[in-house]
Amino acid sequence: IGVRRLRSCIALADDIVAPEALERLRHETRWVLDTLGPARDLDVFALETLPAVETDITRSAGEGSTTTVALRALARRTAARRRAADAAAVDCVTSPRFTRFVLAATGAALTTPPQPGESPVGPGAEDAHRYAARLLDRRARKLEMAARQLAKGGVDERHAIRIAAKKLRYATEFFATLFPARRARAYRKALAALQDELGAFNDAAVAPRVAAALAGPTAAATVAIEAWSAGRAGASARGLDAAWSAFERVAPFWKRG
Repeated sequence: IGVRRLRSCIALADDIVAPEALERLRHETRWVLDTLGPARDLDVFALETLPAVETDITRSAGEGSTTTVALRALARRTAARRRAADAAAVDCVTSPRFTRFVLAATGAALTTPPQPGESPVGPGAEDAHRYAARLLDRRARKLEMAARQLAKGGVDERHAIRIAAKKLRYATEFFATLFPARRARAYRKALAALQDELGAFNDAAVAPRVAAALAGPTAAATVAIEAWSAGRAGASARGLDAAWSAFERVAPFWKRG
């Protein structure tokens, strides 16, 4: 999560930090995310998805059903895969390359080198409120455009909405202290609720893919998780619509009004 926040922050620095420094950081954040991502996905799958699926299946099919037994076997396989993913994550964050990455990110945050042929840029190049409002407006517009597909959108469309909401939320957290606290708090709360609904939908949508990789696409546990995921997607539509309506009612805190 911290690396994802950093990646989002890097995107906000396009007008401040030299492009070559940002490109190096983007490359390294992608490496870190590719290494840590499987550990995160397996954590969600093992600690949240599988227990929820097993509870629902056991309630409907019974404790000793074939599907329940298959799900428990999948849980054991997931635990073994989690250990391997966790070891890879530890290797990543204890490596010299990761240390260089952290130092490079710190250096980019502390320096504002000029771009070739241009005057030096820095915090004084533009009023902080104006700079923040411009970037927040840009991200809010991207979320609004993505959300036009909310009513009829499938997995890919809602994934795009989730990414846009996440980027906007990170930006609001970076800049919130520049604006009135009460307005910022209300907006961020509504945005967080929206992101939670989108995240729950995404985790359910990802679950069949994880199950297929662990047990095979036609395994009983995978088929059960696919059915469970489809049911969750339908049930989440109402919560997502309500979260979006609540979010739309909250005024952007960076605008006067």
